[in-house]
Amino acid sequence: MAYPKSSGVHRHISANGISTVALSVDHIEELLTMLVYDGKIERIAPAFEVDMGGGSGGGRSLGVKPKTDWMYRALRGSNIDSPFTDIPCGRCPVYDRCSDTGAITPAKCEYLKTWLSF
Repeated sequence: MAYPKSSGVHRHISANGISTVALSVDHIEELLTMLVYDGKIERIAPAFEVDMGGGSGGGRSLGVKPKTDWMYRALRGSNIDSPFTDIPCGRCPVYDRCSDTGAITPAKCEYLKTWLSF
């Protein structure tokens, strides 16, 4: 089974009118990259073309040139959302200064209060 490339995703979106905005392949690649970072899809290494042409030294050289069009596939994940995956401390910009006493504490943290009220 072949996985779609960004150009194929672009063709599908364009052909089916999924987007009301004209999107380029570059736009699609940016969206796919965000989905990779969000853990929704996986980027699969491209196939390689092997160049067996002669090198400058008179002998044969083996050059490997990667194609630029990545392939993508959906990841199967849990449909159950867990509040532990969104704990604010893991991405807090002042985490290093947070303590039990002082100006920055868990008791005073608005993000933690919101997260705990799930």
